[in-house]
Amino acid sequence: MRCCPPQQYDRPYEGKLIVTRGNEYDMTSLCPKTSLPITLGCAFLRQAKCEIVIADDDILKDAGWTFEIVKRHEEAHCGGWPNDPSRRKVAQE
Repeated sequence: MRCCPPQQYDRPYEGKLIVTRGNEYDMTSLCPKTSLPITLGCAFLRQAKCEIVIADDDILKDAGWTFEIVKRHEEAHCGGWPNDPSRRKVAQE
């Protein structure tokens, strides 16, 4: 599975981090569309605060992802990782 940011972005966000969980409707209305049938997560950086929206566990499970992996991915965007197709592979637990 491809998911993970380059090592220079793969670290906890140092500012205020707000994580919200969402159902299918929330993910469609709050996050930009991706190549997946349902967007699993998105991040919005505003000044020294980053807001992450992550799909509910049942959606993540159906897609074969875990909360931890999606949070790690989105938190890297908070830390400056641009939306870039170059990603590292990670073993799924």
